[in-house]
Amino acid sequence: HCESPTCRGTLEVARSMEEEELERKLVGHWKKPLTAKAGREIVNRSIKILSIEHQEYFPADVCRYDDTTGQHLVIYRHDLEESWEDLGNEDWMLLDEEAEQF
Repeated sequence: HCESPTCRGTLEVARSMEEEELERKLVGHWKKPLTAKAGREIVNRSIKILSIEHQEYFPADVCRYDDTTGQHLVIYRHDLEESWEDLGNEDWMLLDEEAEQF
C-alpha cells in the first residue's frame, strides 16, 4: 500500500457495465432457506453468507458440493476467494431468482 494516511490499502478499479448489472440483480429478493440442510440443489446459485466478524452478508456463488463432507465450494464476489463452507453451521440466504420454494 502507498502509506498515505488516507490509504485504505486497496486498489480502486472502475466497475464494468456487466458488474453494475450483476449488482442490480443481486439487490433482488433474498430468503432464508426452509431447511438448514442444503445439498446439490443450490450449486450454480447465488447466496449470501453472514460474516460474524464484519456483521454483514457477503454474496457468493456456489460452485460445487461435496457429498462426503456436506460442504459447498463458494466463490465470494467481493474478493473472488474460494472457500469450502458448511452451510449447516452458517447464517445464509438464497437469491430467490424465480420465487421458487426451496
